[in-house]
Amino acid sequence: MKFTIPSKKSQLGESAPPLMAISVRDAAKRLSISERTLWKAVKAGAIRSQRIGCRVIIPIDGIHEFLNGTGNNNQNYQSYQEEV
Repeated sequence: MKFTIPSKKSQLGESAPPLMAISVRDAAKRLSISERTLWKAVKAGAIRSQRIGCRVIIPIDGIHEFLNGTGNNNQNYQSYQEEV
C-alpha cells in the first residue's frame, strides 16, 4: 500500500514539491488512528520522527516503513505493545 500526500498548490497555481514530512496530527488523521496511539508509536521508537524546536514531524518515508513493516523500529513498537 502506497501512502501518498498530494502536493499543495501555490498561489500562482504552480504545483509545489511533495511534502517530505507531516505533523503528528496530520499523520494520525491519514492513518485513521488517534494522535495518542501515534504518539505512543513515536515514543516507543516504532515510527521515525524529528523534533524541530517544540514541533515533532513524521517523515513520509517513516510512515511507509511503519505501514510496510520494513523499518528497523517496528520491533521496538512490537515489544512495547507486549509490555502494555
